Order: sequence, then structure tokens, then C-alpha cells
Amino acid sequence: MLSENACSTPKRSTRNNQPADFFRNGSAVVHTAAEWNKYTTLGAGTAPFQLAELQDTAGLEESIPALRKAGFTLIPLGGGSNFAGSDEEMPGVLFLKPAAGPFRVLEELPDGIIHAGSAQTLRSVLQFALSAGYTGMAGISGIPGTCGGAAFMNAGANGVCISDFIVSLEVLDLHTGTCSIPGKEAFPWRYRDSGIGADRMVVSLFLRFPKGDMALETAAWETEKQRRLRAPKGRSAGSVFRNPVQGPAGRFLEENGAKGMQAGVFEVSAEHANWIVHCGPEPGETTDLCLLIREMKKRVLLGSSILLHTEMRFANMAEQENAGIKVLVLKGGVSSEREISLKSAANVADALREAGFSVREYDIQELALTPDMTGWADVVFPVLHGGYGEDGRLQELLESASIRFVGPSSTACRCIMDKKISKRLMLDNGLTTAAYVEITSADAPIPEGMALPLIVKPNSNGSTFGVTYVETAEQWNDALAEAFKYDDVVLVEEYIQGREGSVGIVAGQALPAMEVQYPGRIYDYDAKYNADSGCRHFCPPATMTEENQRDAAEAALAFAELAGVSQLVRVDFIVRDSDQKVYILEGNGLPGMTNTSMLPEEARVAGITMPELCTMLVRSALSDKRQKKTCKIRSGMVYYPDHESIERNPNNGSCGSEKEN
Repeated sequence: MLSENACSTPKRSTRNNQPADFFRNGSAVVHTAAEWNKYTTLGAGTAPFQLAELQDTAGLEESIPALRKAGFTLIPLGGGSNFAGSDEEMPGVLFLKPAAGPFRVLEELPDGIIHAGSAQTLRSVLQFALSAGYTGMAGISGIPGTCGGAAFMNAGANGVCISDFIVSLEVLDLHTGTCSIPGKEAFPWRYRDSGIGADRMVVSLFLRFPKGDMALETAAWETEKQRRLRAPKGRSAGSVFRNPVQGPAGRFLEENGAKGMQAGVFEVSAEHANWIVHCGPEPGETTDLCLLIREMKKRVLLGSSILLHTEMRFANMAEQENAGIKVLVLKGGVSSEREISLKSAANVADALREAGFSVREYDIQELALTPDMTGWADVVFPVLHGGYGEDGRLQELLESASIRFVGPSSTACRCIMDKKISKRLMLDNGLTTAAYVEITSADAPIPEGMALPLIVKPNSNGSTFGVTYVETAEQWNDALAEAFKYDDVVLVEEYIQGREGSVGIVAGQALPAMEVQYPGRIYDYDAKYNADSGCRHFCPPATMTEENQRDAAEAALAFAELAGVSQLVRVDFIVRDSDQKVYILEGNGLPGMTNTSMLPEEARVAGITMPELCTMLVRSALSDKRQKKTCKIRSGMVYYPDHESIERNPNNGSCGSEKEN
């Protein structure tokens, strides 16, 4: 079963033509079975591939559209200094390598511009500029690879980037085959990224270097030469990861024990932890390289809370996906909250991709494990509300297969999804919550001892479906009927007059409290999700004191610890007007994650972006050694929604069990 964004190798050409048939007048030398070991510095990739070594740009305005029409995908290769080939044949793909003619030009123009073809090595271009009396480029003089590759990746070192010297570029459009010379300002030039894009290939660069002190420049070149002599020996692709804002990637890799890690013929260098070297004479499998890169990422994420971004490019997008930490986002489900789940999941998936994870999405409509869950994902991220996605049944399946996942364990899900269990949990452990009565009959009268107004709600449901504020006896029967649409058990709670809010808990830490103001008596579905409802969120709260907020955070943390949901939970509360006492209403172990949902809003106020929030949750799932967490209820027997009963353990006062992952 393929997920919606599963990658695959490109489609075969729809015609029988060979790539060589499309080039005229010697404009390219075509190889139908080229070897990655010969065309990349790292030597990753074992399958033959089709390669066109371009000798000229003349005639490409005919060749390239014809290749496209025949069904070929065109991918620039360059010098292969930061490139991983493929273990799978890619018959519908033609790689383009600048080789001769305009791709090899190297000249000084009358206005002091250095015109350099993309096939020239960066070092040869800089040496040419140095011999012409130019300076300022010593910092990047040790970068390997071609001039075109350096421009495409905006290569840099020692605080200097190739884009610092670019005036304009000659680029080949890989759809039309025509060349143009846009100015530098046509591209965004970000850190290790030019923004040139995959549909264009660099033909040549126009560079301007400053004039300066040649003695200082020569000395700087020698310093960089000596530094580069200390680089790991042997075949490599240079630095594997970009440096994060926190510092050098190599330092974090070394601190987390990456040096010496090995997969197949690839090994993390003992000299520099951000370099992978090829240790054997035979070609290396990209599958092994991806495994090694993914494990390096995991170590740094777990040890330093940093998700590294790979600099290397991959021939095959499916293999590039395997080089990332793989997260499967589960969405949809079959509950009444399906539409909210789809919105939340889209936001989570986008954030995970922005953070740098490899992401697939799966619309789960039956309670079953899929191949993506069991064989692909490093972490499953359920973004489901209600039904089996939130009541623990899905989590139990994942636990049984030893699959790591975001959010509460199966036992914890049951503890918080079932409101009567949550109520007992709070009352047994000294947390303040509204008085309640459990009802199982739609004909039941107003409970003895409870005075109107009351809140009637389904025992196990989310998004306030079926919740009613009952102010008069005439409203009682209709309220019960509405609640019983969603569950066989209904809770009747005392109504607390006060100001409502929530506190999100992520990885054991409380986020800032949020106050919710809404026009009606209760925070119902319309107030939550209707943009015109008049509902407003305030974070920090508008009318709650600092003491209110502190009490709410402490109560939320206590509830999360008791329920075993400290990895992720949103705890809803109300501050009673009469005495400022904080009442815990309930917990939500898989809270809404839309752009306007409360937990992401609270995170933003705390300075945590959505990509950072999702990264924290994936890291927490990867580091969590327990699959089933305890729910600490001191007395009696706990009845779960599926009528399974679990006796409390007399040795530790908890229900459920723990299973080591």
C-alpha cells in the first residue's frame, strides 16, 4: 500500500529512441551505461545510468524539447563532487554533464569580469583570478568541485560564498533548451542554496573579484591550503551536512559518537565527523549511504536536539527520502472529527518537511498496520481525533509491532479519552475537577443532588461534539439525546462559572497558558472551528492573574505525569470566578494542530515555531523507551471504552503495564 507522497523511480521513456538520437552535430557524447563510480567523487550508486556529456549549447533548443517530448527527465550532474548516484536503474532519466565548448571557457573580459565555464573546477577559476591580480577569494579556494556546482549550491567556507563574487550567470533552460544571462539579483542566494532550481543548468559564470594586497591574499591561500591538507584522505563528497545555527555540524556529530560509524563501504571519518569516506575499491551502495546518513541525523537529534540538513544531492528522490529521518503522518480516520484531523495533519506534514524530515502521509480509514508503518517509518505521527485514533486502539497496534510514535501510549490514551477515568484519576490524586455523575440511560432523570445549570457531554469524544449547557429542566431530555448520539456513556458535570483556558505540555514542559473567550455559555464546536463565531484566544491570558496561570501550569503538569502523557497533551482548565480556584476539565492527548489550534498558538508565544514543535515531538518519540505508560489510579478497577477491565497493580498503585521498546 503506497502512501500519498511515496516516491518512485521516474517513468520510462514513452518512445524507443535512444538519447543519442536527439543530439546533432556532436553537441553531446552519450553514454547509455555510465558508472557512478567514475563520475562522482564518493562513488555511491551501483546501477548504470544514461549520461550526455555536453560539448556545446548550439542545437540544444531543438534537442532538449525533443527529449522532453519523448518522456525523458533531464537532471544536471556537474562534477559529481557532492552527489550520490542510485542503486536502481533510471531508464527514463538522462543526466547532463557540462564537458567542453562554452562550458570550459575561462577568460578575463575587458571590464575586469572573469568569465568561467561551469565545467571548470572552482580552484582553477580562482587561481586564474589570483594570477590576474585579484583577491578576496582565499576562503573558498579549497572547495572541491566545479564552478557550476559551486554556484548551484552557493558553496562557501570561512565566511565567504561564491555568490559574493557573481555578477550574472549564463543558464540553460531544461525545458526550452535556450540560454539566457540573468543578473545575480534574479536568484535568492540563501545559505548553501542559490535558488537556481532543478529546471535550469549553469553554463557559465561572470565573476568580479576585488583588487587588494597580494601578499596578504597569497598568505591566506597558503593558510587555507594547510587547513585543507588536514581534511580526511580518500574518496568523499566533502561535508555531508550544513552547519546549523548552533555551530559546526562536525562538532555535534563528534559529541554524539558518530565518528567511525559504518555501513557497507562507507564510514564516518575518524578525522572529521562531518565527512563520509569510501573505504573500499568497489562501488558503494547508496542504500548503505542513506542508512548511515539517517543514523547520523538521529544521533544528533537525540543527543543535541538538532536536526541536521544534508548538503548532498541524490540522483534518485526515493533514495534521498531514505537518507532522512522518516515520519509517517496518519490523518483522517473515521470519527466525527475527520475533517479537523485532515486540516491538522496537513499543517503537521508541511511543518515536518520544512524542518527537514522525510514525510509521507496516510489517510487511515481502518484499524490496521500498513507497510509504511512497519517497514518504512522511523516514527509514526498520528494526527487523529476521536475514534480508534485517540482511544488507544491504534497505539496498541503500534506498540505490538514495536513502532515508535508521537503522543500518548495506548494505556494513557484510554485514561484521558475516557472522561470518567480522567475524573477518577484527578480526584484520587488530589487535583480539583468539577463534580460529575455517570449516566448510561437516555431516560435518566436529573441526578439527585445536582443543581441546574449543568453540563451534559459524551464520555469519550472530542471537539465538544454532543456537549450541551442545560439551564432548565425542559432542556434535559434533548441534551441527553444529543450526547447519546456519540457515546453509550454520558457524564453530567456541575457548571462552573469562570474563565476557561488551556495549557499545552510538550516533552514534559508546560507551554504558556492560553485564555479562551467565547460568546456563548460553553466552548462548543462552532466556537472552536467557525471563524465567525466571535471566539478569541489570548496568550498570555487577558484576565487571568499570574497566580492563576502558575496554578494551571502546575495542575496540568501533575495531570500529565499521572496520566503518563507528558510527551504531548493539552490540558483544559477553568478558573472559578468566586474563589479563583483552578479546575482541570480534561486532557487531550492528540490535540488540534491547525494554524489556529491552541497548542501551536501557545508554542508560538513561547518562541517555538511549528517546525520546531513537530521536531520536538519526533525527537521525544525517538527517545521514548516505553511503549505503555502507567495511569496512576489508586483505587478500584478501571473500565476502558472497549469494556476491557484492568486491575490496579497493588505494588505501584497504577493501572496498565510497561513494556520496554
